[in-house]
Amino acid sequence: MKPSLKKIAVVSPIFSDKVSGGSEKLIFQLVELLATDFEITVLTTRSLDYITWKNSIPIRRKNFFTKEQIIPNRSGSKKKLLP
Repeated sequence: MKPSLKKIAVVSPIFSDKVSGGSEKLIFQLVELLATDFEITVLTTRSLDYITWKNSIPIRRKNFFTKEQIIPNRSGSKKKLLP
């Protein structure tokens, strides 16, 4: 990681390459574009499902981004909203 890069934090309820559309997809694409000039920390959940908010992404999952400037910081949900 280049130490001279400016830092940005982005907050998104779901952040994954597996999202097919909506604002989460737009945020994912924007972060990938900005990562060439910035170090980006993404504050997000471990969920891929906005209905139950189940913790689908392991907390210790390796960074799946090819750009090392994208740093996901994930927090888990303590309980499901729906059964």
